[in-house]
Amino acid sequence: MAETSNELDNIRKLIAARVVHDADFNIFRHAKFTAPPVVLDIGANRGQSIVSFNVTLDQPIIHAFEVNPALHPVLDYVASQFPLTTIHKYGLAEYDGDVVFKIPVVNGELLSEGGSVESISTDMPWMVERFRQSDPQFHYEKHIGQVRRADHLGLPHADIVKLDVEGAEMSVLRGITSVIAATKPVFLVENSDWVRVTEFLKVYSYIPYRVEAENDRIVPFHGPAVNTLYMARGFERGLTPVER
Repeated sequence: MAETSNELDNIRKLIAARVVHDADFNIFRHAKFTAPPVVLDIGANRGQSIVSFNVTLDQPIIHAFEVNPALHPVLDYVASQFPLTTIHKYGLAEYDGDVVFKIPVVNGELLSEGGSVESISTDMPWMVERFRQSDPQFHYEKHIGQVRRADHLGLPHADIVKLDVEGAEMSVLRGITSVIAATKPVFLVENSDWVRVTEFLKVYSYIPYRVEAENDRIVPFHGPAVNTLYMARGFERGLTPVER
């Protein structure tokens, strides 16, 4: 309950400030659409991306997906502030069903942002070491959630897909192939499985880019980065890359 209260306080402050939570989202101010853009926010967490999209886009229609029930009350509040937002209280995957997902507990604090339905993420040596540096006695709490295959849901054609699922990217992508094929949405993906995601999207003519937020531009992907912007040839929606 304390975690939910803290998350709610944090999101209220972000909404009041009318700023993006991640500078990379500012690049969407340059996007062009012929109708209100449709956004799939996969891994919605406490709704910070919903706020950021409403700061940078004009009346976005957002479908947000979150597997963690502890965050659903916060997301309900965010949706009450942005009426074009629909909260889907389950995650997306390549199958329909229940899942066990793990959330790290570090120094007695439940870190919901580090939770994942995929043990491949929570068991990655670099991630385990990161938690151990903060708390040698850290552990995981196990929770039950639901996931569904997006291709079965009849979702509207998407213009933008934000993907932040802590290592479960491939399961999500394999479940939204019809969404990808229909409109070739722009993807903003938090990097957890960069090689496999990039190879998968390459089949659909996607190219990886990096947002240089400090220069307000998009460049070919290079070096370490938190996010990757993927765009298919001919479906950039006004977002124009430049050479470095």
